[in-house]
Amino acid sequence: IPCVIEEMKLDLVSPDLKMEAGVELSELVGDATAQYFSYDGLCVLTRAYVNKPGIADSMCAKLDAAEDAEQRGNHAAKRGALHAYENQVNAQSDKALTARRATALIAIARTLEP
Repeated sequence: IPCVIEEMKLDLVSPDLKMEAGVELSELVGDATAQYFSYDGLCVLTRAYVNKPGIADSMCAKLDAAEDAEQRGNHAAKRGALHAYENQVNAQSDKALTARRATALIAIARTLEP
C-alpha cells in the first residue's frame, strides 16, 4: 500500500539498515498477506495506528463482530459491522489517527467485505 510506505518513510532508511530490518521471502511462513488482510491482522494494525486505546478497542470490537457474523454465514451482519468500522475510522481521521492511516485501514477493511 503506497500510503503505508510513504507514512513509514521507508525510502529514507539507509541501505545498511534496510538489510538489517529486511525479511527474506524464505523466512515467511504461510500466507504473508494474512498478517494484515485478516480480522486479527487489521485489529493489530488498528491498535498500532490509533493513539487512543479505547477507540482502538471499539474498532476492534466491530471487526470481531464482522468475523463472528462471517462464521455464522450472516453476510448482512458482516457487511454492517465492517461499515460501522469504516465509519468509525472515518470519524477518527485527523483525530485519533492520521488521514493517511485511516485510508490504509479502510482499504484493508474493504478486502474483507463479501
